[in-house]
Amino acid sequence: MIEVKKYCDGQGQTMYHFSDFAFPEVRHYTSKGFKTLAEVDAIVCPARPKGFGEVFPGQNRWYAIRMCAAMIPQIKYIAMYETEPFSGIRWIGCVQDIKTFEDSDKFDVLISQKEKLANPVKLTSEEKKKEIAPRAPRYTKMELIRKATKMSDI
Repeated sequence: MIEVKKYCDGQGQTMYHFSDFAFPEVRHYTSKGFKTLAEVDAIVCPARPKGFGEVFPGQNRWYAIRMCAAMIPQIKYIAMYETEPFSGIRWIGCVQDIKTFEDSDKFDVLISQKEKLANPVKLTSEEKKKEIAPRAPRYTKMELIRKATKMSDI
């Protein structure tokens, strides 16, 4: 089985994310060729206000995350994208462990420590028009999150 996901950045560029049996690592394919995801160390997860406040800060976890199993050893951080009305990332956490969620193909991320960002990464009004907001988990680098001033920087 090969999992293929297609992503469009709203600026005419398309990226395909896939894993297969021939490669032990997950790869991205862009118009510029193959790029390894070896630098990826974080996952950004969207969260609605209702469940987020109870689970992430209160229980030090986030659960039922769709994630490629091949990426689990690389994920060291989790960033939470809070949907409207906030529309941005203000919480990040260090991943303590990633376990299978119940009896499914989803995962439960346990957090050892969390941090509220001094400068949250907000979705700009222009990005809202381009539908940049993550609707599903996305892989990235923590370095990009810390440097970002808007969501499209990630």
